[in-house]
Amino acid sequence: WNIVPGWNRTIKLTSAELNKGADALSELLILLSNVRVVVLVGKRALRAWSRINDRRSLTTIESAHPSPMNHAFAREEWDKIPDQWAKVLPFLQCQTQTETPKSSTTV
Repeated sequence: WNIVPGWNRTIKLTSAELNKGADALSELLILLSNVRVVVLVGKRALRAWSRINDRRSLTTIESAHPSPMNHAFAREEWDKIPDQWAKVLPFLQCQTQTETPKSSTTV
């Protein structure tokens, strides 16, 4: 899921678009009752997460966005992405063991 609700033919995102995406994600999270971890990919996702109305204690993992611009201009952050995304693995593995890692944290 991308917090951007749809392509607007620009890389700029208005507050209204960000709010629309956050509202849609809030609705989606209601349907996804087994979600335990959220990977916030990029600064927009991090900003939008504060607007999400979800009462669960979900673990969040922050990551740079894997865009070509980050690759070119923030290579050190871009290189960290695989390790950041790998932090979700314990949550995937616990699904088969019916146990949940500690929640309500930022990794």
